[in-house]
Amino acid sequence: MGEFSVYRRLVSIYGLIALLIVPYMVRAQWHSLGGYQLRFLALLAVVAIFKEVFPVVRGSIAVSLSLTVYLIVFAWYGYAAEMIMSQFIMLAAGLMVKRKRNWERLAANSVMFLLMSTFSALVFQWLGGHTGEPVMTQWLPYTGYFLTYFIINHLILFTYLLSRSTFQPQLHFRGIGFDLSASIFAAFLAFLTVEVFSLWTESSRYILAIPLLTIAYIFKLYNDLSQSNYQFSVLAKMGAKFTAELELNRMFEVLTVELRKLMDYSVCCVYFINEELRVLEPVCVKANTTEYEEGMAVIQVPLGGGPIGHAALSDQPILVDRVRKRTAWNEFHHPYLVGLESIIAVPLIWENRILGVLMVGHFNAGAFHGTDLDVVTVLANQTSVAIENAKRFERSERRSIIDELTGLINYRQFDHLLHKEFHRAEKEGHPITLLVIDIDYFKQVNDTFGHQAGNEVLSQLAQTIQRYVGEETIVARYGGEEFTILLPESTVEGGFYLAEGIRSLAEQTVMTVSTLTGEQQNLSVTLSIGLACFPDQAHSPMELLRHADRAMYYGSKKGGRNRVAAYQPV
Repeated sequence: MGEFSVYRRLVSIYGLIALLIVPYMVRAQWHSLGGYQLRFLALLAVVAIFKEVFPVVRGSIAVSLSLTVYLIVFAWYGYAAEMIMSQFIMLAAGLMVKRKRNWERLAANSVMFLLMSTFSALVFQWLGGHTGEPVMTQWLPYTGYFLTYFIINHLILFTYLLSRSTFQPQLHFRGIGFDLSASIFAAFLAFLTVEVFSLWTESSRYILAIPLLTIAYIFKLYNDLSQSNYQFSVLAKMGAKFTAELELNRMFEVLTVELRKLMDYSVCCVYFINEELRVLEPVCVKANTTEYEEGMAVIQVPLGGGPIGHAALSDQPILVDRVRKRTAWNEFHHPYLVGLESIIAVPLIWENRILGVLMVGHFNAGAFHGTDLDVVTVLANQTSVAIENAKRFERSERRSIIDELTGLINYRQFDHLLHKEFHRAEKEGHPITLLVIDIDYFKQVNDTFGHQAGNEVLSQLAQTIQRYVGEETIVARYGGEEFTILLPESTVEGGFYLAEGIRSLAEQTVMTVSTLTGEQQNLSVTLSIGLACFPDQAHSPMELLRHADRAMYYGSKKGGRNRVAAYQPV
């Protein structure tokens, strides 16, 4: 990349030299032209500048019909006039665009147009072409001119784009075919103009600008409509994918990948709102570099802070094409966010409730336009619906595997995990221990204090056990007042030590429950715990569970309760 930067500087130097030489060439060329010809060339220059300032954009390619003007000038006045015209139009259009003046880029464009003009003219001459003569009799030289012009243009453009971290080949190659069609149309329009020019009077020739501008405008309208159709067809397909995808991380991956088909961006973020902290927290970040992605992933944006926070606070989409020019955002600085010049921030809204913000950013100023804002807004609406669907599915899935009273996994999920861990233990050759826990005299708690008190005992005891063994350990409600604990890679000795710790902790823990009279009552319970281990004491998941249950009932309950017992074969 460092070497490429040196090449860019060299190109810039040559470009500045070319721009300085142009005035001398203009003076020499213009001496041979009459006043009418100068006025007509000025008119063509205005037409070309209009087309350059309002280009048709496809992917990473700015398509313009200025080739029509360049070919007309070349066919009538030759290489020098065409080269001067292209340099003047490039410079004038570059200065008129309302963006940061990039003199290095203008110089690089100068070199590109100079190379295109020069090599195209050389190929034209090599194929026997002569300017100022009928076009139709010189179809081969003009075809060579056109192909050389087009190929050099895209070779230089592609080489330049490779140096940019934001370059997306998929978007670029999607625009080449369209540019070729547009260039062929521009060449045809130029040749047609040159052929019929001799039939016009001197005064009527000035109306040439009208059809050229009209055609350029219609062409731009057609492209905008075509782009909109393409964008919304992609959006429709994305909506179908979102509907089918019920896992949030996977859905966000689909979002960032599919968005690349619609626009070039440096970073795309999805933020969820944290009402308690009054900040937006990133839940998905996709950037062009890993460093930038990791940096953005830890940024919390305060509500009202910068365009992202303002979008959430105002409930309105925001498009900023030059962030640093907006003094309203100056109070919000961050080493990563401050590098973004163009930002689209659209709130994610569901049933009048702010879920978060979808943000798309670019390092270049003026990278996004009104159509991009419309696309991101539609996409944000689809994302909001998809997020709610995914959350509902997640809640439904959670209810299907979680016991609502204790917050532990239920027997159905435990059975699934038991078989999974058992087969893994068989395959890898490590032990697995299972504990079955029963609350002693639990019926007396229900009979004395009521079933509400019994439920509170179950809930508090479940939390106590889970905290003791850790969140990673599989603890389940087995049924009624019984719990199970699955300990992969644990021996009988390890399981016995853990079970004894749980029994002792439960005996010492005082729980507060509500009685039938509404009063608060302190009580503690004791536990009977049985355990069994694979492969020493069981050879299948069900046998492991049955043996642990038997150890609890016969070894602990029958042995006097409030104790731990390991399975003993009869």
